[in-house]
Amino acid sequence: MQSLYATRYFVTPEGNDDNDGLSWETPVTLNGILTDTKLVEGDEILVKKGTYMAPEGASFTCNRAAVKVYGNCEGTEVDPPTSYQLDKIETYLVGSGRRVLYFKTASYLVGFDISGGDAYNSTAGGSGRGGGVYIDDPDGVIEYCIVHDNYGSKLAQIKGVGGGVYALGTVKNCIVENNIATAAEGKKPGVGGGVCLEGGYLINTIVRNNSCVDENVNNTSAGGNVGGGVSIKTGYVVNCLIEGNVIGGTPNNANYGGGIDCSLVSEPSEPGIVAHIINCTIVGNDATSGRGGGIGFGNKGSSEVVNCIVVDNVARPEATPDGSNIFMGAESTTEVSYTLWPEAESGTGNISEAPLFVEGSYTLQSSSPAVNAGNNEAIAGYEKDLAGKVRIFDEVVDLGAYEFDGIASAVDEAVADADDPIVEVQYFTLSGARVEEPQVTGIYLVKKIHASRNYTVEKMIFVYK
Repeated sequence: MQSLYATRYFVTPEGNDDNDGLSWETPVTLNGILTDTKLVEGDEILVKKGTYMAPEGASFTCNRAAVKVYGNCEGTEVDPPTSYQLDKIETYLVGSGRRVLYFKTASYLVGFDISGGDAYNSTAGGSGRGGGVYIDDPDGVIEYCIVHDNYGSKLAQIKGVGGGVYALGTVKNCIVENNIATAAEGKKPGVGGGVCLEGGYLINTIVRNNSCVDENVNNTSAGGNVGGGVSIKTGYVVNCLIEGNVIGGTPNNANYGGGIDCSLVSEPSEPGIVAHIINCTIVGNDATSGRGGGIGFGNKGSSEVVNCIVVDNVARPEATPDGSNIFMGAESTTEVSYTLWPEAESGTGNISEAPLFVEGSYTLQSSSPAVNAGNNEAIAGYEKDLAGKVRIFDEVVDLGAYEFDGIASAVDEAVADADDPIVEVQYFTLSGARVEEPQVTGIYLVKKIHASRNYTVEKMIFVYK
């Protein structure tokens, strides 16, 4: 609900800052309103679909007040959108030689595609941090955003930290993909190819195909490339899929965490947990230049891994087999519990069996050992899984990012009778993210649910011209 004293402003790609911005007929520019001194806490900004280039040599900057910025508007509505789908985001924020977006307020931004950023010479918040977005306030939030193809730094003298996002605040229901922390020749390592958390929250988000350093350049850093997908200094990673991320760089035992790194955790003065990885699926990540294909801790503690699935990750031969999926140094006091990983030999609730994913996705078969194998207390307060389903279906939470919903899958040979009518059709990406219906060319999983509650799953190719 809009505050009694708040104002609603309207933005279009053709906006003019000589307008008052109080209607779609008199729109302003995006950066013009974000930096306007008249903004007060609670103001709302509706942004029409289209492409918005950041100011030349600068960023979109939201530092005046805690506002709500709604992307993906049609340009006719009076009220902000009430729902978003990641496959239908058509409001593009594009960098112009610097970080794309910076805010040091408790603002909320939703519904944007953010790309083309390079934070190598961004003064606000520090150089090299968050090529796509820097959330420099613990109460700042981005939601339903796609952050892709950004760089922490493309300059040899600057280390990139958080190629896609650097967050003191919250990133939720987003996709962070194809970002690079450091993309220059030289000895500067990269930290957090996709995301670097410094007290922030990464929730219900897919982090995939990011890297610490650009494999197309000669990076000779002697260690320190950590967190191909995510680097946690302090913070929470919950209900996330961490897939296909890479450390890269020169092989070295000081490189950690193809998927997630916790070797840079800021350990507290008093004993306690400050880095939390909860109900995540961490799969297919690459640390062949270091240790911990899925998660790397080095000798750090003050961290926990709970209710996760960590499989099919790779590390350099010197770190295997113990470091293929999770690497903990001899002095690490990290707590790993209720987690499925092949090398698990001890620990409360840990499992070493195969997870039994549904073919073509990371959802669980009914016979998976990850079903009903978790710790409910660890996931308290998080009501939905990564696909938007109820987090605890059958009294005990499942492991991983996706909750089994009690419906037998096609892999379980739950074949519907010919007289069993189809009552619902659902569409999913191969990563398991549900979409309303395919809008771009690609391969999708099509789930056909029958009246009996049995269902069949098919892979289908959709082509759009």
